[in-house]
Amino acid sequence: MKNQILILICIICVVSGSVLGIYQWLGEGKFSLISLFIILSGLISGLIPFFISSDYIKNYNRSDWQMSSEGYSIVITKTKHGIRHPSTTVYKSENGKYLKVVVQIDLQPNGDVIVSVNFPFDCKIVIN
Repeated sequence: MKNQILILICIICVVSGSVLGIYQWLGEGKFSLISLFIILSGLISGLIPFFISSDYIKNYNRSDWQMSSEGYSIVITKTKHGIRHPSTTVYKSENGKYLKVVVQIDLQPNGDVIVSVNFPFDCKIVIN
């Protein structure tokens, strides 16, 4: 979600800077520094998402698991986690500590992540 907002800002800056620049260039025959600044800030904001880590981290309770034909599962849609090539880690909550556990993790073609277990438990899911 953060990346989508930055990309939207990038598009707005580049388009508005370009329109302002073309308008001034046609009217006055020169390109202003303000237009150049708006265009460059738009291009820079478009590059920022590639350098910012926006991990998806969420705690789940036992009641959050949905019963499925093979046990219990949690589905995290791509629109929720927003990661292009997700890598998922699950941590089980025990006595106030989180322990890394091995569970079945399926990545769907549409980018959704499905975490499946035999028995539900309190956990933290990290997608990066």
